[in-house]
Amino acid sequence: MVRWVMAAALVAAFVAWPAAAQVPAAPRAASPPGGTPVQPALGALAAARGPELAAEGVQRINARTGMKRRDLQVTTRWGPVYFAWPKNAKPVTFELEVGNAGTVTVRAAGYGDANKGDYAAAFGAVIPEAIRLARLARANAERPRP
Repeated sequence: MVRWVMAAALVAAFVAWPAAAQVPAAPRAASPPGGTPVQPALGALAAARGPELAAEGVQRINARTGMKRRDLQVTTRWGPVYFAWPKNAKPVTFELEVGNAGTVTVRAAGYGDANKGDYAAAFGAVIPEAIRLARLARANAERPRP
């Protein structure tokens, strides 16, 4: 009987501890979701490929620099895939989100009219590779297991 009481007390303390240990978060400065502003002009550049990206299971493309072979992260329905910047593209940072209906939202902190061509070239090089790797991820996830 004593063991049951001690076990019940231990379980109650374990369950209540995380709630008691939480500290309210400090208010943050107002910023758009994702931390970087949405760029409608870039969304228009990538909108034509949106339905194709959604059909292949691509949910998000994070383009960053400084990660070498993992500069580009593609989140798919079958898991993430990584690849380096293609040799013909100038590295620019952006986050491309694909909705289920093929809608495209692009966030980029360094975008301006002066570098619109860099982003267009980056989309032209990155999106086909992202689609190719999403197909490979799907094939790997759906292959028969021994």
